[in-house]
Amino acid sequence: MVLQAELFEEIILLDIYSELQKTSFFKDYPYFAKSVIPAKTYRGQEKDVATFQDAALWVANEKISSENVYKIVKNVYSKDRKGKVNCK
Repeated sequence: MVLQAELFEEIILLDIYSELQKTSFFKDYPYFAKSVIPAKTYRGQEKDVATFQDAALWVANEKISSENVYKIVKNVYSKDRKGKVNCK
C-alpha cells in the first residue's frame, strides 16, 4: 500500500511505536511487536521509522482442508472479530 501511495503523492511515515509505548497498547495486544522501517526504504525517507508488526506465525498440518484454512483466517480477520481468536 505504501509503495502505491508513494507513486502518486509524497508520503511521510510517522513513528507511532514511541507514542503507543506510552499507553497500554502493547500490554493489551501482546501479539504486536516493534518493527523498524530502515531509512531510505521509501523515497524521501531519510531516517529509520519505528512502527509495529503482527508477530503471529501461522502453521497448519498438511491434512487440513483449504476450506477450513479459509474459514479460520476469515474468522480471525473479519471486522467484527478484530483479530481475536477463541481457542476453546
